[in-house]
Amino acid sequence: MNYFSVRAPPLRHIQSAVIAILLLVSLSACAAPSSPQANGSAPGSRPTSTPRPARPTAFPTPNLPMATPYATPQPQSGIYADAEIGFRVDYPFYWNRSSNAVPGTQVQLANQPDNAFVLILRSPITAGQPFDTAAEQLHGQIGEWLGELETVSGAATTTAEGVAAWRSEHSRDYQEYGITVKAEILSVVHGKQLISLAAYGQEQDLDGERATIDSIFASLKLFEPQIYGVPRSEAFIYAEGEASSSQAYDPATGAGDRLVFSGLVSLDPQLAIRPELAESWAVSADGTVYTFYLRYDARFHDGRLISAADVIYSWERAAAPETASEVVLTYLGDIQGMAERHAGSAETISGLQAIDDHTLQVTLDGPRPYFLMKLTVGPAMVVDRANVAMGKAWYRSPNGSGPYRLLRWEPGRVKVYERSAGFYGPEPAVRYLIARLDLSYSGLYQYMLDELDQLTLPEGQAALVRNEYSDLSGQLRDVPRMCTAFVSFDTSKPPFDDPKVRQAFALAVDQQLYQARTLQGTNIPAHGLFPPAMPGYRADFPGLAYNPDLARQRLADSSYGGGEPLPPITLTSSGYGFWVEPGVGVLVQMWQKTLGATIKIEQLDPASFTDTVQGRERGNLFFWEWCADYPDPENFADALFHSQAQQNIGRYHNADVDGLLEQARSQPDLAQRLALYHQAETMIVDDAAAIFLNHRVDTMLVAPRVEGSLGSPIGLPLERYISLKEAP
Repeated sequence: MNYFSVRAPPLRHIQSAVIAILLLVSLSACAAPSSPQANGSAPGSRPTSTPRPARPTAFPTPNLPMATPYATPQPQSGIYADAEIGFRVDYPFYWNRSSNAVPGTQVQLANQPDNAFVLILRSPITAGQPFDTAAEQLHGQIGEWLGELETVSGAATTTAEGVAAWRSEHSRDYQEYGITVKAEILSVVHGKQLISLAAYGQEQDLDGERATIDSIFASLKLFEPQIYGVPRSEAFIYAEGEASSSQAYDPATGAGDRLVFSGLVSLDPQLAIRPELAESWAVSADGTVYTFYLRYDARFHDGRLISAADVIYSWERAAAPETASEVVLTYLGDIQGMAERHAGSAETISGLQAIDDHTLQVTLDGPRPYFLMKLTVGPAMVVDRANVAMGKAWYRSPNGSGPYRLLRWEPGRVKVYERSAGFYGPEPAVRYLIARLDLSYSGLYQYMLDELDQLTLPEGQAALVRNEYSDLSGQLRDVPRMCTAFVSFDTSKPPFDDPKVRQAFALAVDQQLYQARTLQGTNIPAHGLFPPAMPGYRADFPGLAYNPDLARQRLADSSYGGGEPLPPITLTSSGYGFWVEPGVGVLVQMWQKTLGATIKIEQLDPASFTDTVQGRERGNLFFWEWCADYPDPENFADALFHSQAQQNIGRYHNADVDGLLEQARSQPDLAQRLALYHQAETMIVDDAAAIFLNHRVDTMLVAPRVEGSLGSPIGLPLERYISLKEAP
């Protein structure tokens, strides 16, 4: 009986053991022993300080939209090459190979008798660790997993191309079976990883293929990785989620792609308004009429000039009833006639007028100090009419006007961008951007292998990196976000149409216990609506403090008289199967213990959670998070809790709160505006319109080669502002 059929997997299936090698190596090898007018012009007059540029007489060859599927290269007989990693190995035509998608295991080569094998694998190397030390340690681990083989020899050498290498020999006699198993391993360092070739088999079989194995080892060649045909040295690679709904990608209905699309203005990394398609603007004395002067050199990626008519088309399309945008009024609703267009009672927006091809006049229904900030968000982006006419999936081949054009979009896999040669603004330093949409295995492992330059970590992994990976801890960045997570009540449904029931549920939440059990110090406790760094945030605002006795009293004073008579309550959250978000269980236990309430938990697929909740198909209690699109408290208080707001998903209605928010809209004095928002926030909290839980802090890994900040409290396309260091 063959030994390996009893105590170890057959040699041809030894890759299952290599999985463990890779996991072990990835852990042990890296351990220690996620004023607005400043850029415009003076109100009421056309700026004269910056002369209008002359219309260009020539333009480079148009950058036509080229988002196309990527053809996966077909394997060649006798050659195994991985362009994305940057290496190649040649093998005889009479050998064969079996691919393995297990992370780190590239391929297994086998001779025709199927008794001698070469396994190709890779593993991360600790920054600063000597190559010889890392290779010797790895070889020992590989030998261990290939049947507890003992190291016979190991020494530094070079490849045929003169690259430093480490080669070792391993062996073990299995006397009870009368066989000897041997392995020879060669490793080279390539970037942040070791590329290894491990030949193994019974001694006589391996010796019979000695010349072939030496030839395979000698054929190892390294070259610069090409990621989807893009040189690795010229690309910034990052992890990005992919929405299940098209609404997220159409600027009219979601955030859009701000690398590809532009608006009249944008926010820079310091959150200041800067000119974009509009080179300047003027504001009337009463603050209701904005005149924008478009750049003469602003063009779509296909080379067509952008005019005021394109802006009007884009905004009217966003407001059209058939577009069904649930965000357009949140951002453009201050424009006269926008509500009528959205309701279908008007074909055009009365507050928009093209004075000429490059001059746009916008009339508001009142002075709005924050209006320019709203023009940095999705529905204000400018799109090409002909591009939209391509069909429902037009945004997958966008003819944008932003700093980058989309080269490829493989759903579920990758997006590849290239900077636009015809971009009117400052040229981005990084030529290519690659967004990986599906981390086929651990994102942390991919980062360690140099497959990612930036990765936002889940909470558990952030703690792991801080405590275990000393070589990576210096690459961590904690980024506070202008986000507030909360439990929202559907105030239109019993029992939460009664404010005393809402107050009881809010008073029954022990914030200190919730933070300790669910967030473990990774986020900032929330006592009110506004997040830190947002104008209007009050660090000393107490909110509704935990008070179980008062909670029970409020419930007793409600129209229900206690917890048992309450109608059915369903808490909607995201999750799968038996897995429940930690915060869900903690809150439900608190409400059951303090109030005697019975709560049913409903889980929705995370990919469709947002669409489902916004579509009102949810329980009368549900989790929600709101992140700022621009740094003004109006984006929180008015957007979420005014009774007529599109984003008022809890259907909250308080006439006094509405009055304060409406006053704040037109108040030009910042101090007085903030005082109004403070009053509104206090009323929202006291009325228990929601239970505010925490403000998010993302922890991300950023590779040392990246220069420039990728951390912003608002989700801005900061990739356009970074640069990459050259490899040493």
